[in-house]
Amino acid sequence: MNRPSDNYLHSKCAIHGIVVGHRQRKDLGDLDALAASISEVGMLQPITITDGNVLLCGYRRLMAARQLKWRSVPVWIRTGLSDRLTILMAERDENALREPLNQVEAAALYAELKGVLAEEARARQESSRFGGSGGAAHAAAPRGVGDVRRIAARTVTGAASYTRLERINWMLGVSKDFDLPKPVRELASAEVEELRQGAGVAPAVNRVRAAIRLAEEDAERKHRSWAATLFDATPADVDEAEHLTLVESDHGGRLEDAQKPTRASNHPAVTAAQGRGSALEFSSVLDGASAILQFDPAVVGPHLDEDTWATLHRTVESLRVFLEVATETRRGTVPKSA
Repeated sequence: MNRPSDNYLHSKCAIHGIVVGHRQRKDLGDLDALAASISEVGMLQPITITDGNVLLCGYRRLMAARQLKWRSVPVWIRTGLSDRLTILMAERDENALREPLNQVEAAALYAELKGVLAEEARARQESSRFGGSGGAAHAAAPRGVGDVRRIAARTVTGAASYTRLERINWMLGVSKDFDLPKPVRELASAEVEELRQGAGVAPAVNRVRAAIRLAEEDAERKHRSWAATLFDATPADVDEAEHLTLVESDHGGRLEDAQKPTRASNHPAVTAAQGRGSALEFSSVLDGASAILQFDPAVVGPHLDEDTWATLHRTVESLRVFLEVATETRRGTVPKSA
């Protein structure tokens, strides 16, 4: 039997000990055919339960086992689930009193349950490969991505529509994606907090997407400007064709739109907070880069290969230009020491 993931333990459980909560699915299909298949080849794919014996996946298989008068069934015990999801799955009555979920909490439970259902579906599909004709009936139409989403959404919210939940989880992902600029992450976090209070999802998504587009456009402008700066920093002993090849390899070959390096007067205005943030990031990078100074140049120099030597040369020349521009913009903005 194929374990869905490392979060599962294989065991057996008494049927009467499995807690079946409210089931959104009313039509169980041809239960007689399923029971006959299980009787013939066994239960190829175990039922999935929580470590508190709450049913997560396999309601039809459980009902078929009951029809066969089985006393116990093979189970996968899914560990590591949140208490909130376990409580949700254990509810016996769709009208049972519960603490209302805000839409962010609902999206989080939806994502958690969707992951469980997807793992179970993959394992179920794998098990069907070894069941012959009976196994095919037993396994019955493995769920696709859309089915998993609809089932998870219906279980959590009572409705099959999952688009809103997917969008909320996308914004949660943006707020935690450290590959994105800090202002974008902060905006996404603020929008998520507004969603907790019932704000509309679509306008929030549009604002976050717009912020991402602006950040990408800003990064592209900086990329072109820095590529042009590197081009101007070409060492005298490197011809233009060779330097263009080197820069294109480092910067994705997007020099056709590059502009000449901008000086202080052409730099866009930035706030003090933005400047301090960039300076902090620069300082952390510089601390790491300064480790190169621990090497003895007289020892290392003669043994560097040509590619490393060329990279070192380009880096030094680029830093020289960087220092020149930084010095120019720094003049008049930093008070001289008394």
